[in-house]
Amino acid sequence: MTAGIGDTRADAVPVARMRHAAAKRIQDRFPGIWAWYGLRTGSYWAFVRRRDGDRLVEASTPDGLSQALMHVVGSAGWR
Repeated sequence: MTAGIGDTRADAVPVARMRHAAAKRIQDRFPGIWAWYGLRTGSYWAFVRRRDGDRLVEASTPDGLSQALMHVVGSAGWR
């Protein structure tokens, strides 16, 4: 039996590793920020501590999350 593209058993591990690696790259780029992929939401998330209140940032792609974080990090009060 060969695994098809839609076979979640065959795809689950490589996809999970790619998502984890993408979140890790975001954390490396923005030290002090926690990033992860939400299995239930299908979105990338980041937790940002700010002096004016902590923020939870969501995006559908790693690049989108990086862009959103640039806006949050660039504004006053980060960390």
